[in-house]
Amino acid sequence: MASRPVGMPAVFPALAGAGGLAAGGLVAWSLSRPVASFYYRAVLAMLGIFGTALIGALAVPAHMLAGRWGLAGLGALCVVAIGIARRLFIGRNA
Repeated sequence: MASRPVGMPAVFPALAGAGGLAAGGLVAWSLSRPVASFYYRAVLAMLGIFGTALIGALAVPAHMLAGRWGLAGLGALCVVAIGIARRLFIGRNA
């Protein structure tokens, strides 16, 4: 009798997703250190969490359509977007 393969418990991907969201919030919170208002820092942290969730949601179809190359393309797109945002919001001399 063949044994069935045992899958990964559902708690591991859920913990990884929660950890990724927490990391996005913590990075946004630490990058917003120059902002004096606690409220505005919290808003920026929530935007960081939302951005992390958005990229995570885009990673699933990218991986399903093109595998590792799709994830690499999504990562390259994110790096280009960060460069454009830095140039637009911080300036050319930063």
